Amino acid sequence: MEKIMRSLLEAVKDSNKEIPEMKTGGSIYKNQNGEIIVFLSISDKEGRSTVVNGTGTSFKQAAEKAAAFFHEQKSRSMQPVYLKLDLVSSVTPKGNLPVHTAKLTYKRRTDGLILNSMWETAFLPEEVDAYGMIENKKLKRERMFRAAENHFQLHNTRFLKMLTAEDQVEMAYFRTKSYFIDETGVMPLFRGHRVYSELTEDILRYAIELPRNHYFMHSVNKEGRFLYSYEPATGTTAGGYNILRHAGTLYAMLETYESFPEEKLMREAKRALCFLLSKIVPLSEKDQSIQVLADQDIVKLGGNGLAVVALAKYTDITGDEQYLPLMRGLAEWMLHIQDEKGNFAVHKQRFSTGEVSPFVSWYYPGEAMLALTRLYDIDPQEKWLDACEKQAEYLIHTRDKEETKETIEHDHWLLYALTDLHEERGGEDYLNHALFIARAIVDSQREKRAGVDREWIGSYEMKGIPRSTPVACRSEGLGAACRLALRNGLNEEAAIFFEAMKKGILFQLQMQLRPESVMYYDYKDLCLGALHESLTSYELRNDYTQHNVSSFISCYQLMQEEFYQ
Repeated sequence: MEKIMRSLLEAVKDSNKEIPEMKTGGSIYKNQNGEIIVFLSISDKEGRSTVVNGTGTSFKQAAEKAAAFFHEQKSRSMQPVYLKLDLVSSVTPKGNLPVHTAKLTYKRRTDGLILNSMWETAFLPEEVDAYGMIENKKLKRERMFRAAENHFQLHNTRFLKMLTAEDQVEMAYFRTKSYFIDETGVMPLFRGHRVYSELTEDILRYAIELPRNHYFMHSVNKEGRFLYSYEPATGTTAGGYNILRHAGTLYAMLETYESFPEEKLMREAKRALCFLLSKIVPLSEKDQSIQVLADQDIVKLGGNGLAVVALAKYTDITGDEQYLPLMRGLAEWMLHIQDEKGNFAVHKQRFSTGEVSPFVSWYYPGEAMLALTRLYDIDPQEKWLDACEKQAEYLIHTRDKEETKETIEHDHWLLYALTDLHEERGGEDYLNHALFIARAIVDSQREKRAGVDREWIGSYEMKGIPRSTPVACRSEGLGAACRLALRNGLNEEAAIFFEAMKKGILFQLQMQLRPESVMYYDYKDLCLGALHESLTSYELRNDYTQHNVSSFISCYQLMQEEFYQ
């Protein structure tokens, strides 16, 4: 199979190369003439893939027809790099349907679309999604023109008439067996993505280097702002911005640089850093020692916390201490708002008036605590850890006092912070509370069992279709808990956390955009390495990639430590 697939790629690159025969097995669909149907998606490193198909009584004959049509139609500048092979495995007729009113129910990433039995313009499952051909259960014929162009079918008068003039179409869905081929080898695909049975260092390295070389390099604009939200199918961006997610994404970029240095990445990170710095201001003109991260006239505890976390990481990996006064000022605000119970009492306030909002975030305290422990690492003043301990005592003995395994929040920021705090100050309460949260995470993980979709394995019980980022956050938290358990001789518990972390990451990797999953998108360099929201939502938001990459790095580092060798 590997040799045949490589030969197929070579034949697509060079029309003088011959395509070998291949056994397709009994699960392949044959039309009324006894022919199989082969699709070739051919991609360079730039725009959307060209898609051609062919029919024949053998794989060789069908693939040769598809390749010959490609060579006949392609431009001279087209340099194939990636190839995806689809063999049609089943066809399900849906009947003659009214175009404007028919409500379509189809399985995303599984069902391809064929209209009026025109196989030359049949669209693969990934194309249906990437071009937005079905939206709100309605067929969007106008969106098929761009795809038809990439099938070399804009001259097809029968197809164009169907798109523009006919009120009813004969519709059918089809499914395929898919393989992705590049210079590294052949990868069977499931619902458009690769699936790993086991997590290795090489897989994680690739998962980290891909966003380093692509997404992170293209997601920072001239002002230093991240592209906050992007829909790769439509090329549209969403309005709004979140400065907390900016700080968190900057931290993930710096973590990536620390693990796999690349000067271009550091240049992009510095631009994002400058934008973050532009939002840090004194709380008042009278007291310049207290600093806040203020965006759109709002100050948030989590914002100050993540700004310090990002700046501390920059200071740690570069040795550049010029931002230490700013970090101290941001931390001083946390001490300023800490009440007599030890709680950071202000989570959100208006900068211009000082008006305190009743809003409370479950995650802001952990972010602030982590900021204080990371600041202590480079500025060892005991007051930072003292404040952190007071907040920890409040969370454990007051806020979380009545929480159970079923109700405790799976707070990865708090797990990071408690791991750091325990390393510096010890304390059974910190150890026990962190283990309590980590055990609750493990117990809620989906295992392989009847009734669980194979794509959902490794995710966690939550409402709706599982999403990449909530799983990634839990993976981050388990990484911290694993280190904490190991430091305290709890090796068996650490192994349980680590195994759950790896299962979670195997789930997450299904949503990382790889060369095979960006074939039908325009802006490939931005998309490569990014992680989309869920198995059915392709939105790219900066924090989705942030948390996933941070979890990859944590797991990669654990794999390299001696006790796992």
